[in-house]
Amino acid sequence: MKSSGNKHFRISILTASGGLKVILMSLQRVFIFMMILALGCRSVSAERSGERVTTEPDRGNPTEAVTNISAVPENISDMEKEQIELNRTMLLTYSDEAMRINAASLLLFNQNPYARQVLIDTLGLTNNSLARIAICNALIQRTDIPDKSDFIEPLLNIFSTKVDDEAKLVADTMLIYPYSEIGPRLDKIVTDQEQPAKTRINVIAALKKVWEKNAIIRLYRLVDDNNKEVATEAGKALNSLGFQIGTNSLERGKIISDIQNKEIVELQKELLIKQDEQITKQKDNVETLRKFTLSVLEDAYTSIGVDDISKGKFLKKYLEDSRTWVKSWGLEKVRGMRMAANTSIPPELEPAIIKLISDPIKEIRLTTIGLIGLMQTMQTVDLAAPLLAQFDIEKDDQVKIELLDILGIVCSATHKPDSKTKITLDTKQRILGYASVFLLQDDNTKAKVGAKVMRKLLEKDGLQEQEVQKYLTQISDRYIKKNEDPNSTLKSELLDTMVGLSADKSMIRQYARETFRTYFEGALVDNSDRIRSTAIDGLGYVNKASALEILRNRVGEEQSEEVRSKIIDLAKDAGGSDDLNWLAELILGTNAESKQAWIAMTKIFNSVEIEVLNDWENRLIPKESKYNLPEQKKIEFLKIVLTETPTINKPKYYEQIADRSLIAGLYDQAVNNFTYLYDAAQSREEKDRILPNYLDACLRVPNEELVKKLVQEYLTTKGFSTDSVVIQTIENYFKDASVTTDKQAVLKSLSGIKLAPPKPGWNSKIQQWTDLLNKHETEKPPVPIETL
Repeated sequence: MKSSGNKHFRISILTASGGLKVILMSLQRVFIFMMILALGCRSVSAERSGERVTTEPDRGNPTEAVTNISAVPENISDMEKEQIELNRTMLLTYSDEAMRINAASLLLFNQNPYARQVLIDTLGLTNNSLARIAICNALIQRTDIPDKSDFIEPLLNIFSTKVDDEAKLVADTMLIYPYSEIGPRLDKIVTDQEQPAKTRINVIAALKKVWEKNAIIRLYRLVDDNNKEVATEAGKALNSLGFQIGTNSLERGKIISDIQNKEIVELQKELLIKQDEQITKQKDNVETLRKFTLSVLEDAYTSIGVDDISKGKFLKKYLEDSRTWVKSWGLEKVRGMRMAANTSIPPELEPAIIKLISDPIKEIRLTTIGLIGLMQTMQTVDLAAPLLAQFDIEKDDQVKIELLDILGIVCSATHKPDSKTKITLDTKQRILGYASVFLLQDDNTKAKVGAKVMRKLLEKDGLQEQEVQKYLTQISDRYIKKNEDPNSTLKSELLDTMVGLSADKSMIRQYARETFRTYFEGALVDNSDRIRSTAIDGLGYVNKASALEILRNRVGEEQSEEVRSKIIDLAKDAGGSDDLNWLAELILGTNAESKQAWIAMTKIFNSVEIEVLNDWENRLIPKESKYNLPEQKKIEFLKIVLTETPTINKPKYYEQIADRSLIAGLYDQAVNNFTYLYDAAQSREEKDRILPNYLDACLRVPNEELVKKLVQEYLTTKGFSTDSVVIQTIENYFKDASVTTDKQAVLKSLSGIKLAPPKPGWNSKIQQWTDLLNKHETEKPPVPIETL
């Protein structure tokens, strides 16, 4: 037997599949014998009935401890945020263990750093054991966890828990790390006399699972600890592993010396023999045996490599195994296969998975349903039929809810172009019937799932108008009933369903909009931020102008940023000149809302008459304007005015845009507008008035050819004078140290100007500028040489 990492009793080399079979058969016989002796008839009957016999500790309220979670980063997309928040909510509040673990796994393998932070924050919540346990289970179940060292410190902190289930599970979770990484940290905690005895005892539970020499030696030394509770638990841990603790510290010193001289494999072999002798007397070893078997399966599965076909054949056998925990292991491997490649699983596994939908054990049924949720469709099997068959006979409410939920997902997936199966109208009507029954029940969870499934099936085509109207009426009636309970989240969920059915992608959107319009309008004044926000979406699909009519006067009182944002978007899409006043009040700030309001205003400006634009020009453009727009926005507005103003007034706006672009450093834009003005000028005097700013913009682009053309034309027409505005503009450009463009290229272009007759003063000026640039070059500080 060979040790692999820090996994206790891990077999890393199996000579043949026959060897694996012998080990598993032997372990199965021992396991059955142990179950009879240690657990008795009560456990056996519970296993058959699908119920687990456990004593649940106080793990805290799963709906509590939603605080202390890091803020959502601003750079995360809405889709990513929604998915992470959904999984976080499921992890913190969902009543079903398998679903919590699934949510933790999805967060664990989400590449967004915020998903990882949600898990770390949740591990620090001391009053939500169920969520922390789910994360531990998720960590244990996967071997390909990215950056798993992130979780070491949060996991170590859990050892201070008073909840035994947490302590046991975090001890198991430590096994995912090499002992060289976590050993010193465990050692520090367990030897700290300032730590509570319970915390140190929890660490002892982890040390006895590690199977490393240093861990075993630490347990021996703890037997002589000053704290009697710690010393006693250390002795029990050694006894449970098959070690003799000795009668005094001297004997223990000799044992420690003996251990130090042995290889861990030798210790494992010796203790395996001892445990085989004691296994019939210790019922606690049933769990150890189960883990050992799973480690053997894990090694055998890992040794297959990347061949999915061979993996499928291997897993099929264990999905059909009679032992619940073996089937659970097989389902997790299938789930890992599906998630790792994000592809369909091997077809040979599909019949075995279908069979597990009706497994007698509730946990297996739930896990299978969760796996189907990841798959959504199969290559050879129509999933709707077996799911419906189980739904008809299912007695457990939790499983029944999950079955209906997954039926909605599966049936919706059949409408995808690449789906290999199609849902029949009869099946669709049956599922809709079940969903409507759930919708009308007082149980909020059932009602939510019913509404969710109805939406998935109704938004696809296939039903007659009369049937569609029947189901839409049921949804609206349920909404009216729930409207009497304003604190219920079901009201919000139902409104989401109504909005989804009214969306552009819905095949029944016209019917839905007619049916739900009144409810959307009523919800616009609801006390709930979320409901108001959702109602805006719904009425936006129906009539944006109608929604804006109600909401434009409320934006000043609205406290929800999300709702305010949606009102502004309504104005952008359906607003008119009457909306410019309240939007203008919002642009006074510098936040995202002010930017959004300006976008809405520019959209409206592009659709109004010139008289409106002229009115707002007088409000926005003057220096004393209270709106204090930056130059870029003023230019943006003036461009809109330019397109609408009569031709006779256009030069005025070209010049304003050109001048402001020059001030704002938008030199290319300035050049384009000055070019239009210069070419349109009717006299030399008009050109000379425009020329200084025009030339300045050309120099700063720089546009060497245009600079040369303008200067040569001026000198030819006006003659050379050192006092001319053209010469002064060029002079200022060369002296301006803030200019970073290629001044040498500009100088070269100017040097190419040939005047007839020659102008001695011009040549002299070229030489002065040349000397000036050369001087600037020599005065530049030397570039430091970086040392390697």
